[in-house]
Amino acid sequence: MASHTVLKEQLTEMGFDDRKITRELKRLGSKATIESAIEALELAQNRGSDDDEAAGGVGTDDEEMASDKTTSTSASDGQNNGEAGAAAAAAPETEAEREAKRLLYEEKIKQRRIERAAKEKEEALKREVQRRQDGKGMGKMKEELEQLARIRAAEEMRREKAEEKRVRDAVLQQIAADREEHRRRAAGETNSTSTAAAAATTATVTAAAAVVTPTVPKDGKCRLAIRMLDGQQLINEFDAREQLSAVRVFVYTRAPVEGDISFVMPPNRAFNDDDMEKPLSALGLCPSARVHVIKR
Repeated sequence: MASHTVLKEQLTEMGFDDRKITRELKRLGSKATIESAIEALELAQNRGSDDDEAAGGVGTDDEEMASDKTTSTSASDGQNNGEAGAAAAAAPETEAEREAKRLLYEEKIKQRRIERAAKEKEEALKREVQRRQDGKGMGKMKEELEQLARIRAAEEMRREKAEEKRVRDAVLQQIAADREEHRRRAAGETNSTSTAAAAATTATVTAAAAVVTPTVPKDGKCRLAIRMLDGQQLINEFDAREQLSAVRVFVYTRAPVEGDISFVMPPNRAFNDDDMEKPLSALGLCPSARVHVIKR
């Protein structure tokens, strides 16, 4: 005979109410089996409210105990023998009946488990539906934030590209102007009787003008197109107050250049060590210019 703890676990697994299980097992006492407990619980479920069931159960037990006591006190030996004979004459439960009852209770247990599994599945489905509904709201908010971030990133990229294009166009315009100036000077030098003297004079006058009248743009920037030793061209924007040595550092950081380097501004102005300590505005490199990297 199984203990009340084991019976309670089995009955709870079948889906019976915990409070009803405790009450019926207490009422059945040591005679409780899984079959008798199921019968008692189903009978109690069909009778109605728990309070009426409890009251009815207690009254029945008291009446049976009182009847047994009265019968035991007042009955004669002959009556006791008659009762014993009647009990002995009662037919015992056959093996087939016990097997049929066992199969019946097993089927009831199986059905209870199926019902409980179906109920748990239904509750899990409801929880999943609620979780998905909550997730949809969060997902929509996240999608809106991501869309806003993409729009801001695209706007920032457009601004950066527009600024880069503006700087590049300014440098290219300056390069074109330098080339045109070089072409005009070359044409003038062809007709000159003293090319070297004219070039030296022009370079001296240009350098003097650059030192005496430094040009500082309104935005304080100096845009340089730097032609590297391998022919590659770098375009960058510097502060007009920076020294020419800052441009040299920039070149070292952007390309693997070995040894000491300097710069030449076409057509023929070369910068020396003293120029490296001068600001770009004082060297005539503002607002934009083109310089070549040379090895010293």
